[in-house]
Amino acid sequence: MIKKLIQKYPFETGFAALAMLSRLPSLSNFNFANFPEFYRDYYMAENILLGHIPLLGPPSMQAHFNFGPVYYYILSPFLFIFGGHPSALIFAGFLLYTLSAIVFYKLLKLWLHDGYSAKVGTLFYAIAIYGIHLTSYISNPNFLPLFVLLYFYYLSKIVQLEESGYKNYFILGLVFGIAAQLHVTAAILLLASVWPVAKIFKHQNFTSTLKKIGVGLLGVIFISAPYVWFELTHKFQNLLSLLGFGQNHLTGGGTANGLEAVLNFFSAAINPFELKNSYSYLEPNFLYAFVAVAAAALAMIVIFAAIKNKSPISKNKIFSTTAQKILLGWFGFGLLLTLLFNRGLHDHYLIILWPLPAILIAAAAQWLKNWLNVTYPFVIFIALISALQLYSFYHKPTLSWQEFFGIYPVRYQNNPNTADIGFSPVQW
Repeated sequence: MIKKLIQKYPFETGFAALAMLSRLPSLSNFNFANFPEFYRDYYMAENILLGHIPLLGPPSMQAHFNFGPVYYYILSPFLFIFGGHPSALIFAGFLLYTLSAIVFYKLLKLWLHDGYSAKVGTLFYAIAIYGIHLTSYISNPNFLPLFVLLYFYYLSKIVQLEESGYKNYFILGLVFGIAAQLHVTAAILLLASVWPVAKIFKHQNFTSTLKKIGVGLLGVIFISAPYVWFELTHKFQNLLSLLGFGQNHLTGGGTANGLEAVLNFFSAAINPFELKNSYSYLEPNFLYAFVAVAAAALAMIVIFAAIKNKSPISKNKIFSTTAQKILLGWFGFGLLLTLLFNRGLHDHYLIILWPLPAILIAAAAQWLKNWLNVTYPFVIFIALISALQLYSFYHKPTLSWQEFFGIYPVRYQNNPNTADIGFSPVQW
C-alpha cells in the first residue's frame, strides 16, 4: 500500500516525509513548549477527555474575548492516543504541518505555471525554520497554515478550475470556520481573499448563488456549532467584545513598527541562522539587513509578476489570474492590519502570512528559470539555507518532558483561579 502511494504521489509523499523527519527531534524534547499557553492547552484538551464540552476556548491575552473551541477538539484525540503524554500536543502540530506541505504543493501546482517552481517552493516550505518553530510548541494560531492553504486550494478549485459544486463550497466553509476560530486575523484575511469567487456568481442566477453561499455558511456553522450556540444564548457577548477589541487596538499608532515587523518576518524566513528576537515580539534587527535585502528582492520579483503577470524575458505567466487576486487580498489586507496595529507585534499576528515567503521562493525559482535558465544552483542554495537553519535550531540545549509533569500540577491542575485558563462557569 505504501509503495503504491509513493508511486502514485512521489513528490507529495517525499515532501511529507521531509516535513515530518525534520520535526521528529522536537517531539522528544521540550524545546519551546515551556510557556504558560502549553499548560493551559493541555488542561483544556485533558478536560475534554474527562467529559467536558467547552463552548469557548480560553480568553485572549490581548483583550476580553475568547477564541473558539475547535482547536481543543482537534488536540484531544491526539492526547487520547498518546495516553495523556504532553508530547501528543506537539505531535498534533507537526502532523498537521506535514499535511499542509502536501496541500501547499498542490496549491502551487494550481497557481504557478511550472512544476519545477512548485517543487522548489515546497522543499523550502517543508523544512523552513519558521515552520519548524511553529511545530516545536503548541498554540492555537500554529495550526493556521494547513487550514489557510486548504481554504486557498478549494477557493482556487472553485474559481480557477471552475469546480463550483456544493461540496467545494461546504469544505470552503468548514476550513474557514476552523481558521477563524484559531485566530481572529484569519477571519479577516480569508474573507478579504474570497472576492475572486464573484466571477463565478456573475454567470449564475440569483437562486443558485444563494444556495452556494448557504452551503458555505452551513459548513462554517457546522464546525463552529459550540461557539455559535454560546453566542446565540449569551446575546453575542463574545462577538461584541471582539469588535470592541478591534476598535480599541487598531488605531494606526504603530505604522513604523509594523513595517519593521513585516520586514523582519520575511528576512527571518530565509536567514540561515535562528534569530533570537523574531520568534517572540517582532522587533527590528538591523544586523540582518543583508537578509532583508534578499527578501525585498524576492518581494519585488513577485510584485513585478503580479503587475505584468509574466517574467521580463519569457512570455510565460508566473501566477494564474486567480492566484494574483488571492495574493492581493491576502497580503494587501495583511499588510494593512499590520500597519494599523499600535503595539509591538507578536509573531502570532503574522502566522496568517507565513506560507507567503515560500510562495516568493517558488516564484523566484520560476522567474530565474525563465530569465537566466538557472535551476539547480537555486535549488542547492535553498537546500543549504534550510540545512543551516535546521542545524541552528536544534544545536542548543533542551529540557526533558519529565519537567512538564513536575510543573504542570503546580501551575494549572491545582490552580484555584480557573478563569484565567478558560474554565469560567459561563463557558460550560
